[in-house]
Amino acid sequence: MVLHGVAVFAYPLSAREARLLNSIRLTFLLNITGAYYTTPTVALRIITGILPLPLKAEMEALLSPIAQDIQQILHNSTTITLAWIKAHDGTPGNEAAVILAKQIASKGQHIYIPIPRSYLKKRLGEISIKQWQIQLDAGETGRNIYQIQLKVQTTPIPWQRSKIHFATGHVLFPTHLHRFHLKSTDHCGSGEQGSPINCERSALASSYHLAKPTTDLIQL
Repeated sequence: MVLHGVAVFAYPLSAREARLLNSIRLTFLLNITGAYYTTPTVALRIITGILPLPLKAEMEALLSPIAQDIQQILHNSTTITLAWIKAHDGTPGNEAAVILAKQIASKGQHIYIPIPRSYLKKRLGEISIKQWQIQLDAGETGRNIYQIQLKVQTTPIPWQRSKIHFATGHVLFPTHLHRFHLKSTDHCGSGEQGSPINCERSALASSYHLAKPTTDLIQL
């Protein structure tokens, strides 16, 4: 339902429309993962393997060339505006549009695409994954999860809730406590930033009495 008529409005998406689509899906991602509400949407998408809704909307829009032509006409026109009206309410223009749509559906010409629609959907899916990866690599949020899961995928990561909290930094680590002003610094005992990964690495090194490698060693 969210992407109904997506071909008309979603190519290209404005920044405001992209934020709106992301906010719509956020509640569902939180319910699926059981994560805290302060968890970045980027991290939630990686854990669930769910493609960003703005990307999905743009890819769906590419499958309808007629809708793209209509969208181009609307963008170039200064006199045509879109507005919501109640369906089957006797509005003359709306009733005429319904009649025309039925006539086109029954008597209109079929559009033949030289390649199968299934192939198009597969290729657009691959492009979406690549775009998602580019966004993740260049992003500034969800860096805790990025240290663990570098590559995006369309299958969920089988983590329990406790592991999700650890991977997203929502446990009693310095970075989380400092974020909510419960600790004066975001560094752990080793002097590094107190993210879950850094603290875990520091704890393992201490438990096994491993000395921290120096930066001036010659790489073999």
